[in-house]
Amino acid sequence: MPEMPNCSTCSTATSSLCLTKGEYPWYAAWDLAFHTLAVSLVDFDFAKDQLLLMLRNLYAHPNGQIPAYESNFSDVNPPVHAWTTLFLYNVEKELGRADLRFLERSFHGLMLNFNWWVNRKDPQGRTVFAGGFLGLDNIGVFDRSAQLPRMSEF
Repeated sequence: MPEMPNCSTCSTATSSLCLTKGEYPWYAAWDLAFHTLAVSLVDFDFAKDQLLLMLRNLYAHPNGQIPAYESNFSDVNPPVHAWTTLFLYNVEKELGRADLRFLERSFHGLMLNFNWWVNRKDPQGRTVFAGGFLGLDNIGVFDRSAQLPRMSEF
C-alpha cells in the first residue's frame, strides 16, 4: 500500500480538539471523532466543526484516507467518522434543529473515506474492513505494523 505523502497534505494550521495543552498540536482522528460526542453536550457547532475538520483536505488525503495521527500518516483508524456524524445529526434532530447542511458538508469527505476503505482495506471484497490502528492506549501484545503470520487474519 502506498504511504501518504509526508506533511504535504496534512496540516495543523487549524485548531483541533486536544484534551490537554501538552497534546497540542497532536491529534488522533479516532479519539477526536468520539470526543465530539462529549463536546456536543456543551457546543454542537464546535463538535460538528471538529468532525468536518478531519474530513477536509487539511487532514485527509485527497484519496480519502484519514491518518490515525500526525506522526505516521500511513496508519489509519477504523472508519468511525460517518457514525459520529450521523449520531450528532440525530441528536440535534431530536432537539428540533436538524442540520441538513452539516450532512451535506460531511458527505464528500465521508464518501471519499468510505471508498478508500473499500478499495484498500477490504481484502475479501465483503465490505468488512481489515486493518486500522485501534489504539487501546497504544498498548498491544503484537506489532500492528508487521505482517501477520501466513494464513492469519484479524
